[in-house]
Amino acid sequence: MLDYTGHACPCCNKPFTPDDDVVVCPECGAPYHRACYQAQGHCLFESMHGPGFSWKPAPSEAAPVTCPNCGAGNAESSVFCSHCGTRLQEPDAAQDAAPGDGGPYQYAGGPYQGMPGGQAAPGEAPEGFFDPFGRLFAPGETVDDIPVQTWAAFLGSSSPYYLLNFKRMDYTGRKLAVSFSAFFLGPIYFFYRKMYKWGFVFAALSLLLEVPTLLAILVESGSAVTAGLSAAALQPLLNIAWLLSWALMLVRGLVALWLYRGTAAQRIRTIQARWKDDGSQRAALNALGGTSIGAAIAYSLLSTMLLGVVMLKLGGPGLYSMYFGL
Repeated sequence: MLDYTGHACPCCNKPFTPDDDVVVCPECGAPYHRACYQAQGHCLFESMHGPGFSWKPAPSEAAPVTCPNCGAGNAESSVFCSHCGTRLQEPDAAQDAAPGDGGPYQYAGGPYQGMPGGQAAPGEAPEGFFDPFGRLFAPGETVDDIPVQTWAAFLGSSSPYYLLNFKRMDYTGRKLAVSFSAFFLGPIYFFYRKMYKWGFVFAALSLLLEVPTLLAILVESGSAVTAGLSAAALQPLLNIAWLLSWALMLVRGLVALWLYRGTAAQRIRTIQARWKDDGSQRAALNALGGTSIGAAIAYSLLSTMLLGVVMLKLGGPGLYSMYFGL
């Protein structure tokens, strides 16, 4: 359907807006407000209907600017598309400086060097920045009252992915969003993203759901700890633990981004309150944000070692033969 935003209704001469209910004459294509057309009862150009005639906007009307991203029409003076937010005009450098910046931001990881929103050259104000899908975050735009430039400095090289999801949460009003990393990697993801509290919470829940499996292994190994238990008696518990494990994976994958948003926003505000000057604040954002491969590896090693110690301490005489064929 054509977008008539910016054109005037032939009846009332008021410009159409994106929210107007517009009807079109089937003969010549002239657009009207539905109420105007119903009040008029016919097309104003009815006397000219015939072969070769079609409605065209009056020369005095400003032709709408077509958005290169979504194709919607916009008023000639529009800076951003009213439908998808894509920039339609080159910004004025003086207007693009983020409030309170005091200097260019260098995003952690630096993959946006040379792109809008990467590191601005000395004397130049940073523009918004594009995420991988081509959406533009406008200068001065905020998420949770925190400028997107500050978010980007804290989040690191994956900031477009996270900010896009955060904005989608605001747009849809939904807190749930899919994170395949959290779904498959579990607590490792949370430690990697420096969400240590949630990493320990999900690690504890995962360990609790592993207890039935551990008991089954001890039963098979002939451990004295599980004397009197049988594999058949543990089977219902194993089935329940398996279902709960999948449920935990699903919940983890759906709430991880929301938890990360809250954790990161709280940490950013703490940094802003503690470091006032721009240089120290940016250094703290880069240092305390981003990711930690060391924390992820440490968790993986410690959890594996803990399981191994438990098995060695509690395992029966058949444990080594089960795993090593001895």
